[in-house]
Amino acid sequence: MILFGIFSLIIVLAILAIVPKTNETLKRRKRVVIILSAAYLAFWFLHPYIFGLRGLIGGLAFERHIRKGMTRSEVMGLATKYQGTGLGGEPLVRDENPDDDFLAVYFVNFATLCVMGGKEFELNFSKERTLTSWGTEPWGSAC
Repeated sequence: MILFGIFSLIIVLAILAIVPKTNETLKRRKRVVIILSAAYLAFWFLHPYIFGLRGLIGGLAFERHIRKGMTRSEVMGLATKYQGTGLGGEPLVRDENPDDDFLAVYFVNFATLCVMGGKEFELNFSKERTLTSWGTEPWGSAC
């Protein structure tokens, strides 16, 4: 993806250098060209994290608010509040399987057109449907 960004920057600068008026402007304003090129490349490096910022913040807030002894519906309410999703970005369905003692909640920390990833919360519940333990793992997906 970064190679695409660099390649497109080179093409744009080459096209601008071919046109005589813009070529003169580029020569006079070298500092502006360098700053804009650096900003463009920085965007290509940072945009996956910019697009995943909401999931990163939501995952941290979710982790801060979950406690042992919470009911399954309370945990699902918190996950929904902080934009947690089910597998594949599907919305969490309340009490899909009431006898299930496991719940997985996903938060997206970075995203591009084809690649995404983040943090997965694996929550374990007792037979009384209260939270007993949880863990986190990184997850990723690509086209």
